[in-house]
Amino acid sequence: MSRFILFRGTSLYGSVDRMLDHLAAAFQAEEDEAVIVDATRPDYVATLQRAVAEGIDGFLGLTGIGLDLREENNLYNTLDLPFASIYLDPLLLYWSQVATPIRRRIIFTTAPDDVPYWSEQAALPVRHMPHAADPVSVLVQIPWAKRKIPILSPGPRPRIRPCCAPAGRPMARRLSSG
Repeated sequence: MSRFILFRGTSLYGSVDRMLDHLAAAFQAEEDEAVIVDATRPDYVATLQRAVAEGIDGFLGLTGIGLDLREENNLYNTLDLPFASIYLDPLLLYWSQVATPIRRRIIFTTAPDDVPYWSEQAALPVRHMPHAADPVSVLVQIPWAKRKIPILSPGPRPRIRPCCAPAGRPMARRLSSG
């Protein structure tokens, strides 16, 4: 039996929390222990410390909840335990999280076309996890080169942190070239 920490946070309409509850139930159905730690609570740090002290095999967070975004003294690098991040939206929305260097992290995205791009940009594994809806057949998908999709960002261009090298430099070039 393994023991995992799953992070609860804030989401629109509580949908991510409901998904987390279902993931916890799936872990438990496989006879693994799922400890849910609520990152929005005032006692979050103390609760996390207690859960880690009781022994843990890994972490799971949805849409960046529970991540330590520090490059130096990163909690997950210090603990040297796996962290699985599941993103339910295109990874471009979370690029600064994706670029955070956590050694034993794997990223899952529900957008299959994110995998080739981010596998080159991030220094960690990026895998596709199909959404609960039926996936589109590979035969029906249109290659990115043939798509005409303008990208509009209503905010300023993302600031590339110097700590994100080498992934940061190629990302900065791509973001600046548009």
